[in-house]
Amino acid sequence: MNWLRRFFLKLKARRIRSTGEVLPIKPPPQVAHHIPPPKKIIEAPASPKIYHDSPRSRPNLTTGERHLNPLNVKAPRQPYWKGQVDRDSRGHAVFDDLRFGIRAGIITLRSYWTVHDLQTIEQILARWAPVTDTIGSLAGAAQNDPGDYAIFVAKRVGISPRTKLDIFTTAGAIKNEAQLFILFNAMARYENHPGYIVEKPDFDGALKII
Repeated sequence: MNWLRRFFLKLKARRIRSTGEVLPIKPPPQVAHHIPPPKKIIEAPASPKIYHDSPRSRPNLTTGERHLNPLNVKAPRQPYWKGQVDRDSRGHAVFDDLRFGIRAGIITLRSYWTVHDLQTIEQILARWAPVTDTIGSLAGAAQNDPGDYAIFVAKRVGISPRTKLDIFTTAGAIKNEAQLFILFNAMARYENHPGYIVEKPDFDGALKII
């Protein structure tokens, strides 16, 4: 068949020379190239994030911060406080939620008020941090100084250490929530460090579970 193709090509060439006609140039046929699809990249599953943000995993924090126990409330032998998960070697309660630690502090203050009739900052802190115990209940540490504690707290509450507080009724109901919040924060700062703050939402959350 090649001779036939050459024959027609010669005829076309003669036609162009004799008539001057320009024949359209046909583009060469497209050759389909097989392009392989892109390889699917299978990504390895992301490793789970590991957070080391539990307060008990940070030794640089104070005892109260690590234990979610702002006032360093001691743990009863049994039953535990609500929300308590452990007790340390010095008897401090360890909580799994800050609200439970705050709750324990408020309930202890209430028992001082209703059971022991301790209604001034001086009276409360003489029992809270007695001179018979050491700072942080640490063996070999300096003795507690309830007088210094009382002055620190009273200054922040804005009353004398010997002025009667107005935080509970005789039946134990909270009477002055604002003063209780200020008192609690002042004690928490002394127990931990001057920059320590109990946030109001956490405090309010604790009040709801008392």
